[in-house]
Amino acid sequence: MAVILEAFPKMSRNLLVKTGYNSAIYNFKYKYQGEERDLTTTTADTSTSRAAVLQLSDQACHWHPETSNLIITSKCTINVPFFLFGEKGLAAAEGGVIGVALMWMMPDSNQRGVVSIGELTQKTESPCEISGEIAFAPKQLRGTLIIQTVLYLKEAGSPVGIERYQAQQPGTILGVLDETRVIIDGNGSLFPIHEVSAPNEPLWWVRCDWDDPLEDTFVDDNFCIYLNTAHKDYSSLNVNEGLKNSSLLMEILCASLQILIMKVLNDDVARDATIQGSGIVEGSISSMVNYFLHTFKVSYDQNNPEALAIDIRKAMMKMV
Repeated sequence: MAVILEAFPKMSRNLLVKTGYNSAIYNFKYKYQGEERDLTTTTADTSTSRAAVLQLSDQACHWHPETSNLIITSKCTINVPFFLFGEKGLAAAEGGVIGVALMWMMPDSNQRGVVSIGELTQKTESPCEISGEIAFAPKQLRGTLIIQTVLYLKEAGSPVGIERYQAQQPGTILGVLDETRVIIDGNGSLFPIHEVSAPNEPLWWVRCDWDDPLEDTFVDDNFCIYLNTAHKDYSSLNVNEGLKNSSLLMEILCASLQILIMKVLNDDVARDATIQGSGIVEGSISSMVNYFLHTFKVSYDQNNPEALAIDIRKAMMKMV
């Protein structure tokens, strides 16, 4: 097995502490009907990861990675950037420039990218606050999004003495300051929801139009809730206020989820695979049902739909 040894100093834990680095704070938003709307985040289980793990959710129930964009803004602070330069730092004191970037990757779709968000020199004032933004188009996100705040050499400057043993090639990664994982699949917007204007139709309805729940993707082409803006009671939904402030909207989602679960699990072919999570395609309708059943410990008995109804409502109450 080959061992690669770095021939230049990189960011160490001690140096990170000396700089007084404050980890990046992320905010997530998307555009809906021409307006930017905020997404909320909850901290997911981090037992298998040293990085922060975030789960996105949309209280207005409009955001979905297949149909919506995602805008991520970050803000971090380096309180004493001076220590990054000189003989005990990462770049030359004279003319050395260290860049700060957001590096992102999605292993499930083999995508990656980097966005430069700032630069530092020995003369940078303290503290230094650095902000940046990454934008993703609809259908671009899948699986888990990994975001790292990194330092890289932008300009080597004029090294002297042992500074000559520091990295000299522009673009060299000097260290990772922090890492955050964002879970995209799962409960972003719990359901694909569309608003329509249909004067002679009910306040809401559900369309189930899949062929194989084990393979067909959980998107609005296969499953969708429709909210009728032309109905006299539409204003009572308080859609823009989110689930916490709309018992009626909550009830619609619970009833829709029950329809979804019962329709999938009443399918003799799909039932066992969906419950066990075996042989189902990631991001499929069955994977969504499996996620909900196991994450929120919802029981299913084909002969006891009232128990399912109660479990769903208890689970949804915990989510908001």
